[in-house]
Amino acid sequence: MSESTERFLLHHDSYTAGPDKPERWLLLLHGILGSGSNWRTFARRLCAARPQWGVVTADLRLHGASLAAPGPHSVARCVDDLEALSSHLGISFTAIGGHSFGSKVALLFAERLVARHTDLDALWILDAEVAARSDRLTSGDDTVQRILGYLEAMPPYFDKRTEFTDRLLAEGLTQGVADWLAMNLGRDGERLRLSTDVAAIRGLLSDYLALDGTVALEQVLARADVHVVLGGRSDTVSASGRSYYEGLAASDQIDLKVLPDAGHWVHVDAFRELLDHFADALS
Repeated sequence: MSESTERFLLHHDSYTAGPDKPERWLLLLHGILGSGSNWRTFARRLCAARPQWGVVTADLRLHGASLAAPGPHSVARCVDDLEALSSHLGISFTAIGGHSFGSKVALLFAERLVARHTDLDALWILDAEVAARSDRLTSGDDTVQRILGYLEAMPPYFDKRTEFTDRLLAEGLTQGVADWLAMNLGRDGERLRLSTDVAAIRGLLSDYLALDGTVALEQVLARADVHVVLGGRSDTVSASGRSYYEGLAASDQIDLKVLPDAGHWVHVDAFRELLDHFADALS
């Protein structure tokens, strides 16, 4: 771990059901262009359902309130950040879940933990592929790449939040996605500006797509329960990626759940189903 990483601490929030210290801790990670606040309601409801568990959410580097992270930026550096956060909190995470980009960060963090023989109960991979997908960098059909292009074309300042969201609606995005992206707006004097460094995010996403996590998954499978949740209406995971998961599920190596009515944002589209799934597994 580099000296610069040691000085940097991710913005984070901790949730518990009461004043007593939880027996175990779950770490939840957001996807690209998201933030830990995406999981706020989910974390509170999960703690209420399973009070023996505490939940930590974190803003990964270049996201939310963790914009000051020193470069270079990579998935490995995201994992370094999580190690520093764990040490700062004095918490050993016994379960980890991540959505999309956060899934591969969660996977590599889990791999580090099991390599050190740290107790790990469970890992959740939420609508993400563990194999390398560099083809998505040049695909005109990739939603995230198109969104990054929209953000790059935005003017530097906005007088009102609706000016930002209206531009995205005109590009064909839904109101929900536009409002979610508007969470990246920050106040600059009397006006609003996009606080996200889109070029740096592109670099981080490129590293994520080029990274093959299949070996890491094999290491984690030997030590922890692995849950994969896919959106039935999502095209984020390729046909070969789904077949890979189905093969692991058929041999009882993973727990595979497809939420038929959910798109890519499974924790939004199927909030109750996903919450019940976590609560059942954590019991």
